[in-house]
Amino acid sequence: MMEYRKNITEEELDQKQKEFVWQYLREHSLINFNDEVISASKAFVVNAAFRWSVTEIKEKRMTETQWRKTKRMVDQYISGIVDLKWNKGKLISIEVSSDR
Repeated sequence: MMEYRKNITEEELDQKQKEFVWQYLREHSLINFNDEVISASKAFVVNAAFRWSVTEIKEKRMTETQWRKTKRMVDQYISGIVDLKWNKGKLISIEVSSDR
């Protein structure tokens, strides 16, 4: 996602970000359709984390290393290893207890 920062219009950047998020959600099966019910419990958190990251990247408040760390936290969230929470405008991970 970081490579989209240079030599690209805001509109193109927004479209590429949307494509990235949708592809990520599909690849990780975060949106499920059963009969007439849509299940997307983790998709909303993942989308919020990526949207926050995009804003941070645009404002040059997030480095490539921080982006990789955020993506790794999201991957761990999907796997059930951590929960994601917001603290003072920052995304943090909290280890899930093993007795869950």
